[in-house]
Amino acid sequence: ASTTGTRLPAIVGGDFNTATRGSLSGLDDQMAAVGAVRVSTESGPTLRRAGRDFTLDHVYARGFETIGSGSVDARGASDHRPIWVRLRAVPLTTPRSVPS
Repeated sequence: ASTTGTRLPAIVGGDFNTATRGSLSGLDDQMAAVGAVRVSTESGPTLRRAGRDFTLDHVYARGFETIGSGSVDARGASDHRPIWVRLRAVPLTTPRSVPS
């Protein structure tokens, strides 16, 4: 049997605790499996601990293109720097039938 579905636009963001390149790569792969890409690539580090910078917070989207992204130096708002993305909606293609 086969199923046909419609992919709807989606935005997912948050603190994913991707402290290693392997964990970020794994997250990118998981999101790609549902058609989402990381749209916050220009946001930069979101946490500084023990003199090291970490990029733990990310935004992924499906059905959008990135216009811009960045972070805000908002000390006291959180232990992480808030990030932002500016997106533009783009048409999504309907996926082909998938064998089950």
